[in-house]
Amino acid sequence: MSQPSSGIILPAPLQNEGTSTTHKGTLRVAINPNPHRKSKILSRIRTWVLVAHKVQYIASWLALFILESEHRRPTKLKTLERAGAFTDFTDVLTDTSGTRGGSGLNLLYEECINYVNSGNVRKTIRSGTKRLACEEMVGIHAAAFHALWPFAPNDANIPSSVLVHLAAQWTSSVLNQIQEHLMKALAHIVNKVADIKKAQAHLHDANPGVAAASKNRLAAIRQYKAWLFEHTNNPAPPDVTDASIARVHGKMGPLLERLPCNDRTRLDQDVSRNPLRYLDFFLSVLRFFADDSVFSENRAPLAFPAAHRLVPKNIQLDAHALSQLSNSITYVAQQTETAAAAKHGKSKEQLKKEAWAFVFDLSKPLFGSTTRWILNASVRTDGVAISVHKRKNTKKLSKSQAKARRYKSARGSSAQKRANAKVLRARGPFPELETLNDEEIFGAIGRAVFIDPGKRNLLTAVGEHSKSKKNGAVVLRYSAPQRAAMLGTAMFTRRLTKRECQMDPQLPDVIASLSRLNRRAFSASAIASWVHSMYIHFDRLAKVYTDPFYRQVLLRKYSMQQVETARLVKEFAREFGPDAVLIFGTWTQTVIRKQPSTLRGSTLQETFSKAGFTVYSVDEYLTSSRCPFCLGKVIKAPNTVQVRRKDEFDHQVRPHGLLVCDSTTCKEACGGSARFMNRDVMAAMNFRIVFQKHVNDIESGTQRRRPAHLSRRRHDNLSQAHNEDHSDSEGNGDSDEEDGEEDEDEEE
Repeated sequence: MSQPSSGIILPAPLQNEGTSTTHKGTLRVAINPNPHRKSKILSRIRTWVLVAHKVQYIASWLALFILESEHRRPTKLKTLERAGAFTDFTDVLTDTSGTRGGSGLNLLYEECINYVNSGNVRKTIRSGTKRLACEEMVGIHAAAFHALWPFAPNDANIPSSVLVHLAAQWTSSVLNQIQEHLMKALAHIVNKVADIKKAQAHLHDANPGVAAASKNRLAAIRQYKAWLFEHTNNPAPPDVTDASIARVHGKMGPLLERLPCNDRTRLDQDVSRNPLRYLDFFLSVLRFFADDSVFSENRAPLAFPAAHRLVPKNIQLDAHALSQLSNSITYVAQQTETAAAAKHGKSKEQLKKEAWAFVFDLSKPLFGSTTRWILNASVRTDGVAISVHKRKNTKKLSKSQAKARRYKSARGSSAQKRANAKVLRARGPFPELETLNDEEIFGAIGRAVFIDPGKRNLLTAVGEHSKSKKNGAVVLRYSAPQRAAMLGTAMFTRRLTKRECQMDPQLPDVIASLSRLNRRAFSASAIASWVHSMYIHFDRLAKVYTDPFYRQVLLRKYSMQQVETARLVKEFAREFGPDAVLIFGTWTQTVIRKQPSTLRGSTLQETFSKAGFTVYSVDEYLTSSRCPFCLGKVIKAPNTVQVRRKDEFDHQVRPHGLLVCDSTTCKEACGGSARFMNRDVMAAMNFRIVFQKHVNDIESGTQRRRPAHLSRRRHDNLSQAHNEDHSDSEGNGDSDEEDGEEDEDEEE
């Protein structure tokens, strides 16, 4: 990121501590400027992109077709009967030993892509059991799938390395779906069947009996979720006396029987560590969503990754793929070092460098080698943009050197380093306030900025100390509409709309009909309907969406995002200082009843961390429901305001996130009227109270802890929490301020 020239000195960017990095640019600029071969190479690469796009699109649905069929009605494979190493095809898919350390699922994707690319089922002789089983499985289902989508093989001679990388991409997407969404889907089933929204709505009912029953139901739901996310070898749920929990367990019981044996203490942790072990359970949950009448009509929170987008994806080009762009390139990946030296008088590394220099202009900044980063073994491109992978320019140590470096320290210091590294890993990249030491807390005094991330307001930042005319805090908001305006999203939308209006008049109806298909249902009928519809309309749709214009839009958006990120960092440095310590509100896995992590601000945290800011995090629990002045509960404001919109009519709307505190303390401070606050600003101010409580505990020599009214420990008497922490809020100078603290509220 370049330094701005306005006099604002930004913090020094942190060095990338990883082993690789990526630089992005335009493919046409990156190709060697030789006029005789530039257009031919560019045309060849773009042809590969378009053909690979169609191949991976069809192959992803073929793999889904096979997995659904085998999960519904398993087939006995002759390969497995002869080998005896695997019990069924599911064991083949989940096995990770053998070829290139990959899984059977990865090999299945490779065979599907090879079949779609060539039109023939590959039959290898000297292959392992897993690959032979995948080849046999593709041969069993190929005819049925080809009847739904009678595709024609291509003659573009796509390099095999490109196809292998596409298969690895799809395998990774399946694993990510299991890791990130499987446990959320289970929680969704519990919430939907137990009707958690109805229980939450009746929690504040005027009838005490209804409110008590809702409170008990919510407690039972939390208890069942805690058991579910820790589900190991104990099949008995904690409590099924509640009618809603009984219904939930009636649906979840048969599903949980498909869980593999787990010796760990936490189910969600094991899913994150070993997602492939839960492939069969993942498919069972998908079938549950497809077959159950409650969920089949709605959009399920879980989906098997299959291709839906018609804009081509990136393909990966390495030296082996580049060697097929021209006959003048003499590098051959399968050639041995001795054969290369005998035939060309050069080493394979020299031939590889010549292949790269033949295709690309390596003098461009995109490829330019530095003392830190040098060109890695591959690039990725969609025919318009190019992403250049680089690796650290470090000399590889020999075995003796690595061993000497490993054991050069004394035993005590090595053990201490390992212990320190373990502590840092446990704290994570953005440690919470509770895990910071006293020096780190004191180092943030006077420089702390408290940030509440969100969807509408991406950032709401409140400074610790300032000379603002209200409540002693500088408030900086960064909203999604503001970011969209800076990125030019509206301009892109207008251009896309204009382009779509010029296409075939029948295509908008086709797109609308395809969007109504239940693409997420894991059933034979849903898959067959989608595949058959795409066979009919794929060529016409691809002719529109494979146009370079759509990929140029993506490249333009990426460029604008870099500019906007630099502007945001500069604005933060100007408002809060280049040495500010940013404390983000976040929900972590350990503090929300065993639910999966939903770190909403992780991307922004990484952005500011790379820009040189010190970044910490704080638990958001109760920070949006407690008044930072009187420490009491707040409610949604019923007030509406009159707004004149673009239609030149006045509308009554309620400001977004407007809360009200009608406690006696706030009414006295505000001259008899209730105190109105913005939800995001109020949360950030409560972060400041949490931070100040830690500072006060350190100065007083007591054990550090959160304020009682924001703690997860339950209090029998809320006034007790008020008495314990009211002095802290008064020490911040917040309780004597007047109403209207947080600027003017945003409108819907």
